[in-house]
Amino acid sequence: VVGKTEQEAKTALEDKGLKVNVSYAESTTNDGKVAKQSIEEGKEIDEGTSITITVNKVAQIKNANVVIKVKELVGEDEDAGNENEGEENKTGGNNTTTSANKTVTVSVTYSGKTETRTNISINQESIQIPISGKEGESTQVEVSIKDSKGALRYGSSQYLAFGTNDTLTFAR
Repeated sequence: VVGKTEQEAKTALEDKGLKVNVSYAESTTNDGKVAKQSIEEGKEIDEGTSITITVNKVAQIKNANVVIKVKELVGEDEDAGNENEGEENKTGGNNTTTSANKTVTVSVTYSGKTETRTNISINQESIQIPISGKEGESTQVEVSIKDSKGALRYGSSQYLAFGTNDTLTFAR
């Protein structure tokens, strides 16, 4: 029955008087098709014998969003700005960098992948970074926020189960 759909295989085997057990194996192809059977094809067996068929199931990819409340997490901080802040410029005036042009880099790491967004204003309420994984997979999601000098301003992690949670929020 290898290559048949689960229902076709069950019907064919039950029509021969066999008891059918079904197991599932993750696959990237042939969704819903029988990949193997516990008793080789053509073998003589007694009626009522149990046979196990293994059916391919393609893992469903689920999407989730990681929401990072940037302004709440790093706020308007004196140290988050430009390294030239307060220095005298060539014309004799002061370089006054306001918090409006202070930026950070936000990184989200999960399942061996990293998504990075640069030049995010510290006044931005939040950013959303989409991630994806296999349905049912549980993964640790790590968020880091670094200032323009590369210093860590925020770091935290949470667990996400794809297909269960569709939004994970990092906030104070």
